Amino acid sequence: MHHKERIIVTCGEFDPLSYDELLILQKCHLKGDWLIVGVHSDWWMMYARGGFMQSYETRREIIKNINQHIYYKKTVSTLPMPMERAQLPTQKGTKILEIKSYI
Repeated sequence: MHHKERIIVTCGEFDPLSYDELLILQKCHLKGDWLIVGVHSDWWMMYARGGFMQSYETRREIIKNINQHIYYKKTVSTLPMPMERAQLPTQKGTKILEIKSYI
């Protein structure tokens, strides 16, 4: 049986790229084997929104480099957990401040 590759296609303004848009792109990336992202042109931005903050070339370059961010995040998540800290020789800096409410 052959594996069928899933291609996810999405597009957007990304002017500027928001955190929510970044999360959507990451989720899209996880849903398929390939992710194709379209970036609206400057002409479309003028027609639909009346202007833009970043040029098409800038927005395209940002989207193009997101793959590097997704790869980094995937690589970091597979790293081993850090080792436990050694016991401190003294008790300095180990007290916890408790805040109590008297209302």
